Amino acid sequence: MQDTKRRSLVKTIVWRAYIVLAIVCLLLAMGEPWEKAFAGSVVYNVVMTVAFYVYDRIWSHIAWGKN
Repeated sequence: MQDTKRRSLVKTIVWRAYIVLAIVCLLLAMGEPWEKAFAGSVVYNVVMTVAFYVYDRIWSHIAWGKN
């Protein structure tokens, strides 16, 4: 059974939102100002969201490990 494109997209968005929060918290703990921490996290995550979506779509076509 393959994931739909919509499911892959929703999974990607939820995961990246979680990572934005984690990176912002990490940068704040390291002493970065809030604005810089948030901006850096958002830019990084936009790029990584696209990369993860493509990666997930590739894996959805690989039968290995599926029942």
